[in-house]
Order: sequence, then C-alpha cells, then structure tokens
Amino acid sequence: MKPKILTIVLIISLDISAEVAELGYQILERQPQTLDNFVQGLEIFQEKVYLSSGGYGKSMLRRYDLRTGILELEHPIESKIFAEGLTIFKDELYLLSWRAKQVMIFDPRNFTRLSTFKISGEGWGITHNKTHLIYSDGSHRLRFFNPGSRRIERELSIQKGKRRVQNLNELEYIDNKIWANIWLSNRIIIIDPESGQVIAFLDFTDLAEEISTNSSADVLNGIALDSNKKHIWITGKRWPWRFKIEISPSSTTDIKMR
Repeated sequence: MKPKILTIVLIISLDISAEVAELGYQILERQPQTLDNFVQGLEIFQEKVYLSSGGYGKSMLRRYDLRTGILELEHPIESKIFAEGLTIFKDELYLLSWRAKQVMIFDPRNFTRLSTFKISGEGWGITHNKTHLIYSDGSHRLRFFNPGSRRIERELSIQKGKRRVQNLNELEYIDNKIWANIWLSNRIIIIDPESGQVIAFLDFTDLAEEISTNSSADVLNGIALDSNKKHIWITGKRWPWRFKIEISPSSTTDIKMR
C-alpha cells in the first residue's frame, strides 16, 4: 500500500479459514499497463479506465480508453498529496488522499477539480452503493458517508467469524457485495455489506508470482467492475498488466472450503 515496506509478520487477516468459499477465476484478457502506475485505485466508467497512481510528488490521475488501452488524459496531484483510491458516483470522481484526510472531487470528463472536503482518518480505498460512498482507512472498518451531507452515517466492522480483518485497502461494490484488497496480500475478500462478514475470497498468488515484480510492495491492488459488460478487471501496484477475469466456482474444479 505505502511507499515504505517493513518486514512484518503476515497479517492475521490472511487467515481466511473454515466456512469461507474460495472462488476461482479465468483470465479473459490482459491489457498492458505502464510500470509508472503505482496503482491505488481502479474504476471503469463509460468505456474508460480511471486509475490513480500514488506517491508524494508523483501522484497522478489517469484515464485510458478501455478498448485500446490508450492514455487519453492525465492530471498531476499536488506534491503534498499521496493519491489513494477513487470511485465515480453520479458523474463525479472522488479521489482519496492517504494522510491528508481529504477527498477531492473531479469532473471525470476533463479532470477539473470541483471541490475538496475533509474525512476522518486516513483514506485507502473507496467505492459506493446506490446511496453512500464507502471508504477504508487501513483498519478493519469501512465507513459509509452521505455524499450530500458529507457525514459518516454508518461504520461496519469487517470480520471472519469473530476475528477482525485488518488492512482493508482498494474496494469495489459488485452484485451487492463489497470486494476488498488486503494490503500486502494477493487475495481479494468478498464481504456481506450488512453483517460485515467475509463470505468468500479469491487467491491471485500464482498470478502475482508469474508477474514477479521487483518489490514486495507491488502486490495485487485494483478492482474494477465494467458495469456495461459486467466484467471484472484487476491489477497490482506496479504490474505490467490489467486483467479481465471471469469468476468460476473454484481455481480447479469444485469450490474449496478452508
């Protein structure tokens, strides 16, 4: 997630154990991606790929054509801001900052900044349902805030059984469930937005090892639903590819229960 990576004990959130289904996937398409993208957020909207790249003095907002992968527009973010996750809600692009406790709102057509407002705590990943923006701050909590009043109206603790799942990162709302990357992991968890329970997961470790980037920071990070085509795209921090995937019952034949 962040620019400096320390050697740490594997996060307890990786202990996705009994009664959680492991879903499989198939790669339908891969699209090249510049290694300059330290991916923090990924979104697909009206046949365009929106991507936020992080780093102090390096943060960037970029838009690509979904069909060709061609870069159409980019916008540098001021050096004091470390850009994080993004989402598009009601034709406005919301971009989180990491430690500045800000949400920046842009016009997705031309990246004109429309406004800025404060949030509580750090910003990591962001998505939305039909009524609320939902963001993560690196803890086990997701916060739901009203984009009209800009007030937090609900907090949700994410758990596997009774164990809290920490380091929630990039988010996407898919089929009435919240998908979340876990920082320093190559797994995606799928969350019931009412109970906060983890109900399934996908393991992309084999894909990450195949890519074999030079940094332990360059883990899986980036989930985007193409709402027009119902396809899901994933990527990683400095991965050379974006992948269009299709979900299957398991990575081999049957659903695995762990």
